[in-house]
Amino acid sequence: MGTKDWAGELIEWADNNNIAQAVFDNAGECVNGFPRDKQILPRLTTLYIINGKITELPESIGALVNLQRLIVSANLTKLPESIGNLSKLTYMSVSHNRLTELPQSMSKLTSLTDLDLFSNRIVEFPESIGVLTNLINLDLGANALTELPESIGSLTKLNNLGLHFNHLTKLSESIGALANLWSLDLCANELTKLPDLIANMSELRWIKLGGNNLTEVNLSPLLLEIIKSGRLKISFDQPSRLSYMW
Repeated sequence: MGTKDWAGELIEWADNNNIAQAVFDNAGECVNGFPRDKQILPRLTTLYIINGKITELPESIGALVNLQRLIVSANLTKLPESIGNLSKLTYMSVSHNRLTELPQSMSKLTSLTDLDLFSNRIVEFPESIGVLTNLINLDLGANALTELPESIGSLTKLNNLGLHFNHLTKLSESIGALANLWSLDLCANELTKLPDLIANMSELRWIKLGGNNLTEVNLSPLLLEIIKSGRLKISFDQPSRLSYMW
């Protein structure tokens, strides 16, 4: 498909979904809406769309190969496989949608440093996501996860991991490999214990545990010792879902 064809298809999609015309800042970055200029689309580096009527993105979105930031908060029920063509993406936010799964092609987005999937309906975090080893911030809060893949331990650059408001009953032991993790939010799950390997995460400074079946009684002696030393803070405060929303 030539530039004219895919660009025309994207513009038609934007028109059919009543997406606002693009707004650009002083630096020429698109800060909202969708451009209707076929000359601009191939050079687009940021796409920011908030539109509650959009249920899916077209496959032709994968032709925007220079995108570095993608923010879509709508009513998406799925992501196209072509999303994996956006290899320059460093920031991707598809929070506040209705996604139930992620395409396997997302494993190609190896430049991602920030991935925000908050407030969807994702049941399973695919094992293949473990190849996204440049991730620094990952928010999986407010989904329907019951477990994490072993490959979560491969995301060794993670600083912040949000798993709040899911249905996790246990954590993979591989989470102990996240040597650079600073903050771990586990609020409002169904956990009854934590892996002892968490005590080996030397950079970890903050864990939120409110809304689980956990108290200090359930924590290992080593973890309790680290808490008493002041290096690690653990909160058992009851979470409010509203505090995580816009």
